[in-house]
Amino acid sequence: MTYHPLAETHDTGTAYWESLGLLGGSTGMSQLPCSMPTVMVAPDGTSTGDTFTLTDSVYKVVGNKSGVSWNLDGDDGSTAYTKTLVVGYLHGNDTIVCGMGVSEDIYGTDYGSTDDWTNTLTMVSRDYTNAMEIFKWDGSSNQTILASDASIYSNLTAPFPLFGVALYSEAGSPGVQKGFVKFGSESQWFQIHSITETQGNQKSLMFFGAYYSSTARLVTPVMAWGVEA
Repeated sequence: MTYHPLAETHDTGTAYWESLGLLGGSTGMSQLPCSMPTVMVAPDGTSTGDTFTLTDSVYKVVGNKSGVSWNLDGDDGSTAYTKTLVVGYLHGNDTIVCGMGVSEDIYGTDYGSTDDWTNTLTMVSRDYTNAMEIFKWDGSSNQTILASDASIYSNLTAPFPLFGVALYSEAGSPGVQKGFVKFGSESQWFQIHSITETQGNQKSLMFFGAYYSSTARLVTPVMAWGVEA
């Protein structure tokens, strides 16, 4: 018998998430219309005064406290989801913070900055503290770090490879949130956070982009699965 160490976490597509019981089986999770397997599409919400460039599989952001959002339902955002899993790939370049996650709210064009986000949870990399975090905006836009791990993360630099982030969320009081990361093409996915923050039903896929006049990129595949409320 041949033994392949870490074979499970090298699975492609949905296999890893299915092995954890987050997709497939009796989870009720289905791929959401906002998913972008190969080509990015224009977002529904964009921050004010920042530069956004969409080129096939890459969405580039240059700005200050900039962020974009896609309605999970691929439509007007009126459909909410009790459980979601969002997965994407980031390149932080010279940004201080970048990440992705979900929000209970929806956003339009020129909504302000990420300081105006509400009821949002993201899985982010924070360059200046070398940390991977689950970051929260409450209903009044107050920001809180819910979970942080600085033991596995090195500073992002321009040649740093793309890295994957994933956030699983369940609405409830308490809710359930699990954060995952993947470093480069040779890395396996691995979980670094598991918390039980109170959370409502989710409506938006969020990309926390550039911070303090810097640059960040979101790269396909950008995927979302969920259970409709």
